[in-house]
Amino acid sequence: MTHQSSQLQLVTLGTAAGRIWPDPGRSGTSTVLCVGEHHYVVDVGYGWGQRYHQYGLGTGFGLTPLRNLRAVFLTHLHSDHTIGLAELLTYGLEPREEPILVMGPGSRGTPPPTHGSVAGHNVPLVHPERPLPGTVDMVRMLQAAFAADLNDNVRDSGKPHPDSVLRASDVRLPASVIAAVGDPDVNPAPIIEPFAVYEDDDVRVSATLVDHRPVFPALAFRFDTAAGSVTFSGDTCVSENLVRLARDTDVLVHEANDVDFIEQFLPEPRTPAQQAKLDHLRAAHTSPIEAGQVAQAAGAGTLVLTHLGRCDPAAPPWDMAATTFAGRVVVAEEGMRLSVGNREEIH
Repeated sequence: MTHQSSQLQLVTLGTAAGRIWPDPGRSGTSTVLCVGEHHYVVDVGYGWGQRYHQYGLGTGFGLTPLRNLRAVFLTHLHSDHTIGLAELLTYGLEPREEPILVMGPGSRGTPPPTHGSVAGHNVPLVHPERPLPGTVDMVRMLQAAFAADLNDNVRDSGKPHPDSVLRASDVRLPASVIAAVGDPDVNPAPIIEPFAVYEDDDVRVSATLVDHRPVFPALAFRFDTAAGSVTFSGDTCVSENLVRLARDTDVLVHEANDVDFIEQFLPEPRTPAQQAKLDHLRAAHTSPIEAGQVAQAAGAGTLVLTHLGRCDPAAPPWDMAATTFAGRVVVAEEGMRLSVGNREEIH
């Protein structure tokens, strides 16, 4: 990292958690880190591309509206964090000097265990030929799925080949991390030290494992720049690894869910599927109070809550993070801009 940019800004494209149908007020989880003129996107939930242009990050209707987008980082491969890859691949088919890097987790390796009402049953795998694609395979398989469209555009309209538009890369876990994990069904996020995954002239990116079981690997990312640092939790329960990664970060962007509301929304008696969902939310996500505890332990300057789960609109719980965190708490809204290093500038 050699470039000394003085501008570092966080822009929230979407703040909703989980699989959502179209909602004019909320899009799927996606955040942009603007380092000078270069943009780095963390996760591409539903509607991210439309919001990217709506909030003034694209460059209009010219041939290269995504020219400032340098890289996309995926915290994990659930669809509410990756559904926008298809949009990026097809709608982003434009000439570039360098392809957009898409970096995210590799394959889990083995299928997750069955749970709840299907525990111990022989549940058939979806797409058994390749049931657990990592980031590289996901992008390749999207190319295959959209090959008719892509070939029409490349051969008839002179569009660039998609390989020159996107360059996919699996995050390589260090051998020491793989050894520490052992069986991801038992402990998908043992205590480890952060490890480097990417660097250019604007940013240095490091990562760690977080616990979003049964997902493996689930990643958190930290971006260090000349102007400051921003850390993204991804989806996780309370994580010591995240505390280590986010130590003294200027901004911690952390997920938040209100499982108490979901329990009321799904009163007993629950179906096995409903109970399994509640169990997952309890085991693999974080409440606002817990997110505040993580930010406090890390010594973060500002806590931004996003990936906000369903809650009681009359009494949203997000401000509860302030009961456990002494710094500034910001509840993300669609299109919010936060200048890192200037705690007063949010609009």
